Amino acid sequence: MINIRSESDTTTITIDNPPVNVMSVALMRDMAGAISKCEDKVLLIEAKGGTFSAGGNVSELLEEKAAKMIGATRLVFEALMNFEGISVAAVNGPALGGGCELVCLCDVVIASDRAVFGQPETSLGVFPPMASVLWPRHFGYHRALDLILTGRRVSAQEMYDVGLVTRVVSSDGFDASVQEAVSQYVSMSGTVAAHAKRACRIGAASDVDASLRQVERLYLDSLMTTTDAKEGLEAFIQKRPPEWSDG
Repeated sequence: MINIRSESDTTTITIDNPPVNVMSVALMRDMAGAISKCEDKVLLIEAKGGTFSAGGNVSELLEEKAAKMIGATRLVFEALMNFEGISVAAVNGPALGGGCELVCLCDVVIASDRAVFGQPETSLGVFPPMASVLWPRHFGYHRALDLILTGRRVSAQEMYDVGLVTRVVSSDGFDASVQEAVSQYVSMSGTVAAHAKRACRIGAASDVDASLRQVERLYLDSLMTTTDAKEGLEAFIQKRPPEWSDG
């Protein structure tokens, strides 16, 4: 139900569960396992067909199975949080329910102008746990609550406006736009990218003063001890392209 391939410092996970790429417990466990094993600079999550994902398997949301579904979702969350590279979601169609939450967990979200997002769980008598945490941080409490209560679909542009989508691109040139973005991240030092990602997470998680102190320590005590930090600075001064070693 997922296809995995690795090439050119990029691991691609393709959701392939027609017709609408519903995500089962088994699929999410497989995905979490694949993410946990990924050592490439970039992790690209995409989907086959016209729908990124219609969400979780509703039959596995029933009371006697719900704990397994929540557990599988947490495995994916933890795998993405522990992934040191850059995770990229490529969304060229509807991303709903658990599919939408998966997208929002990624570091970079590239969406086509035909992509839509939504959390329709309340219409099934449940609510989206992950979106309930993530969406208020972006939309604000009142707007997020309304979106979760109504299940209204949100355009790629609206998601971009609140910071849950990184880039909105034309559906006609979608694949090329995704590859262009992936190539940019692959060309970076993986070490520097990992430090920058950690720094941004610190900044997003706590107050400015405490965050700045942590970022300074990360910069001075960790990043600046790496070969690539020295190489990048020296290459700039010497006006030459850097030669990254990821060390």
